[in-house]
Amino acid sequence: MDTSRSPAAGAHPLLPPLILAAVALGVYLITLANGFVWDDGYIIVENPATRSFTSLRDILLSPDIVKPYYRPLNRASYLLDFQLFGMNPAGFHAVNMVLHALNVLLVYLLGRRLFSAGPAALVAALLFAVHPINVETVTFISARNNLFALFFALSCFLAFLRGRDTGGWPWHLAGALLLFLGLMCKETALMVIVPVFLYAIRPFHGTGDRESDLFRPGLSLLPYIAAIAIYLLMRSAALEGVLGTGMAAAELPQRLVRNLYVIPRYLALFLFPAGLTIFHAVPPDWASAPWLVPAWLAIAAGLWLLLRRGGPAARFGLLWLGVNFLPVANIVPIPSYPMAERFMYLPAAGFCLVAGAVLGGPLFDRWGARAGWGVVGSITVLLALATLERNRDWRDDVSLFASVVKTDPRSAEGYFNLGSALIERGDTAGARAAWERAVGIDPRHSGALAQLGTLAARQGDLAGATARYLAAVEANPANVMARYNLGRIYEIQGKPTRAAEQYELFLRYVPVEYGEYVPEVQARLAKLRATAPAGATAGAAPAP
Repeated sequence: MDTSRSPAAGAHPLLPPLILAAVALGVYLITLANGFVWDDGYIIVENPATRSFTSLRDILLSPDIVKPYYRPLNRASYLLDFQLFGMNPAGFHAVNMVLHALNVLLVYLLGRRLFSAGPAALVAALLFAVHPINVETVTFISARNNLFALFFALSCFLAFLRGRDTGGWPWHLAGALLLFLGLMCKETALMVIVPVFLYAIRPFHGTGDRESDLFRPGLSLLPYIAAIAIYLLMRSAALEGVLGTGMAAAELPQRLVRNLYVIPRYLALFLFPAGLTIFHAVPPDWASAPWLVPAWLAIAAGLWLLLRRGGPAARFGLLWLGVNFLPVANIVPIPSYPMAERFMYLPAAGFCLVAGAVLGGPLFDRWGARAGWGVVGSITVLLALATLERNRDWRDDVSLFASVVKTDPRSAEGYFNLGSALIERGDTAGARAAWERAVGIDPRHSGALAQLGTLAARQGDLAGATARYLAAVEANPANVMARYNLGRIYEIQGKPTRAAEQYELFLRYVPVEYGEYVPEVQARLAKLRATAPAGATAGAAPAP
């Protein structure tokens, strides 16, 4: 490949990394004005573990707020942020920005190993720096685990390659340590072991043709295997089991088949990043979508061309994309959502390497450097503008959830969360309108029904509130705040038996984010049990 096509040819070798760092930081600079949004509240702001180093031991030896997550190093990073910046969101956002910039540089370094010469590595890293599908990961502070996972996975693989080329055991030990640190941030870092294993037993493109028997590669894998084993032991101790949750094997076929819909949707977001949102719904009738068959025909044709003519670099990009998609393919149920843009941060590195192979090779070969950089520059500018605009959606909860309903006016979940954000801002009328819209779209939306019940209770309409709360728990028996508020109303109405029943159900279902209510509910329940049926305890107005 002709190195003269590279803009860095004849220039200082630090120029491309400096350009990439400036671009990666520049497109996210606006996020320093953003606040804590969405789950940042209970994961970071309201979490006592964020505020004191006395909790460091608990962080390392206990699960995250919600099982089956065990990501102690990521949690410890929030603790360090608080020591440095207090609860100023700008500092937390700055850390995410820097991690993303470092990942862009690692994509570039890996691209240099894959492509050897030419502009392809720079093209791949530029696209990764500015692609708007990455906004959710970089701008959402609670998604930092993905930034860490990619950082340590790429660093691990690069250290492995250096050790493989030189035969240096210190590099393999460093790679194993990096793998362990990645696993302590997020489980998906484990997938780097697939390319490590494959390239341990086969010469790596661009590193020479030195062959070796299987014994030496097998020995080089031992530190990585040991790192995984140590992590699994720590995870098992923290979660009282390696997985920490049931596999729900009976639903596995349905979850896997759903990828026939999800995979084309993700690829569409990579190629045409429009309609970005935090709530990507998978409709129940997705199998009847008319675009599925042509989409899969196009995917098959693209894979055939890349595998046949794309070269080793494109094939590695496909490998990285594929293996890093597996953890989010719902083989193991994901407690949050079946589809989310933050799940694509690690696979996006592989997609951009493939794009670098496609744009940085044939395009420049056929049209020349000036035309090639003209096309790449135009794509980069368009993606950067989309990223800048998407960053504005993450200013606060109101702007975030308003962007959801703008993208999908039929999103009941979007309207529910928008109402919750508006009530926090003091806009009761706007919140009511949003929750009524949510119930209009989904009459069994438990959260919106419960919030409308609370508004009715605050206006003194206890009968209307009771009806809303009962509808909410019928739709979702685990709606603990609806049960809590029903218990309060029943106390007011002198119905201690019914109140106690609701409090017992609250304690059965209560998740960790509502743990602050547990002592009060236990005290109320104890008092109700200790009194005669006629001696009901007076209650206050329901909580939101």
